[in-house]
Amino acid sequence: MQNNSITILSSRGRGISADLSLMRTHLNRENDSSQITFRSFSKNERSVSDVQSQGAAKLRRKFCEDAVNVICIDASLTGKITHPEGKRLLLAAPYDYQFKNFLMLEKKELHINTLKKFTHIIPGSPFTEKLLRSAYRLEGIEMIGNTALPLAWDLCQSGQQKKQTDKIAFYYPEIEKKKVLTFLVTGSETDNKSFFGKMDMKEFLKRLGEDWFVFTNSEVMMENAYMLSARYQDSFAYINRLLQPHELLYVTDVLVTNNGRMAASFAGREKTLYCPLCGNTFFEKYMKQYFEDMCISDVSELLEQLSDVASDDRIQNGFARQFYYPGAENPYTKTAQIMELASEND
Repeated sequence: MQNNSITILSSRGRGISADLSLMRTHLNRENDSSQITFRSFSKNERSVSDVQSQGAAKLRRKFCEDAVNVICIDASLTGKITHPEGKRLLLAAPYDYQFKNFLMLEKKELHINTLKKFTHIIPGSPFTEKLLRSAYRLEGIEMIGNTALPLAWDLCQSGQQKKQTDKIAFYYPEIEKKKVLTFLVTGSETDNKSFFGKMDMKEFLKRLGEDWFVFTNSEVMMENAYMLSARYQDSFAYINRLLQPHELLYVTDVLVTNNGRMAASFAGREKTLYCPLCGNTFFEKYMKQYFEDMCISDVSELLEQLSDVASDDRIQNGFARQFYYPGAENPYTKTAQIMELASEND
């Protein structure tokens, strides 16, 4: 290994994401940890306050003076590269900007230059690989195809599924005998209220049936469920700080989300997914254009779809093939090779 320092960098307001956290954990666990030093920076330089943003950017530049090998999930890596001999890896998680740029490609040619500081990119899916090759300048950058992103990879591992199921079942034992429907939504409260505001949770759960357990991160749905009787308490849960939203993907049978990163991470499990048109995200616009049959404009449509979730596997499978490589390879092994890490068994 040329250098034992790996910098985990995230300065665009996304924090230390599940992908970054999992990558750090596995690199440390599966390689000679005595030879690895991790450094992390996650201060947001896109704050509402200009003063805070400028301060965070200054801190990031100072921090990166000692950065040799770097792992990012976005274009946080900018400015002067002090150690050009290092490996600088982008885990190209599909945040909403990717769907925005994909749709823009239909209107004009793009030559985006924001990734020029990286030496390697793991796109994680055919969708992102196509986008990066079509819209970004990638001279001198090695694209690592046919490799999953960390969260998407972990979700497909039976051992990790059992581990997370046991963890969640400690709080909600019903999930071990019921199918799980999960709502993970993003967007403004106003948009969410227009979609979920009139939702009768009692009627919804009644029509859904006793075989289902519903998780949600929607405050509007939680407020609508406030008056549910004890009969429905073993069928519905609002998750806030108890669990991280991505943890639910390990136990979910049907996912309803307008969050492209969550949807893409879930794709490898080849389970049913729907996109609610409730937040005006670019992922919603992408889905409406390319996978309209997977979109729902109101909750009644969802109940109709759930009555026959296998009605059109062709469409669902088409989405999965866009967002998860068939036979995807292990991202931790690939990254260890890029960083020239010594295996713990070496």
